[in-house]
Amino acid sequence: MKTVASLFAFVLIAGITYGCGEAAETTLATAQDPVPAAWTPPQSKVIPKTFIEAAEFMLKHGFADPRGGKLSCAEVNKGSVWTGQLGPEKVIGWLMPKKHGKPQRIVTPNGLSYEVTKVFGSAKVEDLLKGQNRLTAAYPASFETSPIPCLLLAGDIKGAEQFYTAHYKRADVRTDQPPFIALANGYLISRFHRAVEAHMSGDDALALSDAASLYKNWDAFEKEATRLASPEYLRRFDRSNGTLPIKAFAFLEPVKDLAADSARRVSEGQKPFDINAIKGLPADERVKRLIDALDQVSAKQWGQPGGVLLYGDPVISALVNEGSAAAEPLIDAIENDRRLTRTVTFGRDFMPGRYILPVKSAAYSAFMLIAETDQIAPQGQIPDAQTLRKYWRENGGITPAERWVKTLIDDNAGAKQWLDAATRLTDPEGMIRQGSLRTGSLGQAGRMRGESLRDRTGPSVSDLMAMRVVDCIGPDDYNHVPHEFDLAHGLQMAMHLHKWDRDASLKSLQFATQKTIEIALRPHHYVGDFAGKLLAEAIQARVELGDSAALDDFSGWIKNQKQDASLGDARYFIPLLKNSHDPRMRQLAESVFAGAGSTWNIKELAIRQPATGQAETLVFSPLLTIGVVQRQVLSVLSDKRPIAETWVDKNSVHTSHPHGSWGRSLDKDDLNDPRLPKPNAKLKYRLCDSMAERLQRLKGAPKFEAYWPEKDRDKAVAQLIAFLEKNKDRMMDVLPWPDNWKEQPDNFPGQ
Repeated sequence: MKTVASLFAFVLIAGITYGCGEAAETTLATAQDPVPAAWTPPQSKVIPKTFIEAAEFMLKHGFADPRGGKLSCAEVNKGSVWTGQLGPEKVIGWLMPKKHGKPQRIVTPNGLSYEVTKVFGSAKVEDLLKGQNRLTAAYPASFETSPIPCLLLAGDIKGAEQFYTAHYKRADVRTDQPPFIALANGYLISRFHRAVEAHMSGDDALALSDAASLYKNWDAFEKEATRLASPEYLRRFDRSNGTLPIKAFAFLEPVKDLAADSARRVSEGQKPFDINAIKGLPADERVKRLIDALDQVSAKQWGQPGGVLLYGDPVISALVNEGSAAAEPLIDAIENDRRLTRTVTFGRDFMPGRYILPVKSAAYSAFMLIAETDQIAPQGQIPDAQTLRKYWRENGGITPAERWVKTLIDDNAGAKQWLDAATRLTDPEGMIRQGSLRTGSLGQAGRMRGESLRDRTGPSVSDLMAMRVVDCIGPDDYNHVPHEFDLAHGLQMAMHLHKWDRDASLKSLQFATQKTIEIALRPHHYVGDFAGKLLAEAIQARVELGDSAALDDFSGWIKNQKQDASLGDARYFIPLLKNSHDPRMRQLAESVFAGAGSTWNIKELAIRQPATGQAETLVFSPLLTIGVVQRQVLSVLSDKRPIAETWVDKNSVHTSHPHGSWGRSLDKDDLNDPRLPKPNAKLKYRLCDSMAERLQRLKGAPKFEAYWPEKDRDKAVAQLIAFLEKNKDRMMDVLPWPDNWKEQPDNFPGQ
């Protein structure tokens, strides 16, 4: 096996926790922050007392002391949650006097102290104002740092008042929460992120210092937030519906385990792991060394939102390559190992939360790749070590394909396990998957991974898949009506059968599609986005098998799809696109895209729901090759009725409609555009503008901006109409294909 595991962050997080040992508890108990000298709070007629009290509180609870420093510009090394590496960054802060034998330090506005690598010169309070958005108490999750606490502590009352007036003393600032929470967030999040990034980069001493300080002071910050905030305000931090204590700074949850793990690393004096040094060792010793090295796994997150691809880490790769020899030791690690890896995942890099991957999660990922399944425990459960051992005893001695067929035979396995087995049986040889991530051979041609069982009888693989199509959908009676995911699972299984045994799949495809349509057209039921795309794909498979009734079934579903249904995208219309020559499909297109009251009437949709962009999403697709869609688009582009208002502010362009608002950030080209209006000047946003905004992205289309003067927009719309008419027979050539269509381009004719 040459390819290894990949696992989304949310899979890794689920149900897996970790703790710290006695040594770490001792470290946390004895951790001490520097004791600051006494500070006499200043008096100010501008800055509220709550800000001054917050500065005093934070100084006593880990916030760096800027007194004696000079406001300066300097370079420091900062970490990155993306790369795990340190890099130079220019900062403004209070440059502290040099101390004999120690590097010079600077205290930044977020209350952190850094070693200085280069000094550029002095700075002014005005430099703190430049390039910063308005900082308010309105956003409790924001970690935009206010320099007011540092300015107050440094004795620059005038500078603090100047900053307060510029950023807080405004009519639109919310006042329903104490400033303490926003100011504390600026410090706590910054220090938490530095601790995590230090851990990623291997600076265990800094990670320990930051994490231990945060853990020691966390409870005091929570108590202060509870004292100052109203119960109504604090309820916005409730993540457990009242079952657990409310924490305003819950993102600090990992600091205890981070401090414990960092203390262990500092004590052990960890050295980098040389994977080449173990190649000549016996298998059991290689596995032992690799298990020991799991705390050095350092795979990085690939996007936001996104996941961590563990298969790229050499330790995980080597363990999976060991195969069965590593299975039991990995289960032991899942059960007993309390260490952390150096892998970190997050929802967004600009949000507070960071999750440090435990070793047991990395071990679980490696084990599941060796087992080649995602479904061991019953649906909805995370397997414990006992369950994993039982599974391996029963399945470790047979081939992966035999395991998958065994799952299909098991009546108690459930739809997710059956689908996982069928997916792997029909994967091409060379593909390895875990969850929805794949590696190895991604092509769909050639031998399938279950090919060795092609001639199996009593029952055959085809028989098993056909049986599970019915079982995935489940009974349809008084006690149970299949919901969307039941129907989707049945459709998926039917398509796996179609891929495995095309000639044997028609009856299953007919059952799954017709049952889905029949249920979707009942009162209070409909097919949503997920099942709708699968339904269209399965109907097209019937067409290709010569089922003459398939397109009639498709027409019946599309014509009667309800207004409250999810509107989907072009994948709903694969049968229409691939059979556009059929008179039934031409008639359907006219009815669906131009018929009065149709869910997919392009113009009505553009008028009714401009905030969702549904009309533009539909037409910005291969559907733009269809004549009636082109006519509807031209009709929208010719309609100048006002439907909303547009305006720009310092950083963004906004559009407001009675049923929703939307916007985007202004980029460099926007800011240099001479047609950019004055801030907050309201402009009419017309129906034609909504369509032109989307279609300007066609290759070679004229540029368009909704904030332009009307005469410039009219000119651009006219140019766009001319562009569409000129290219009406080659729309597939001007469509810039979105990423979410690239995986299955064969679903769309001409691509």
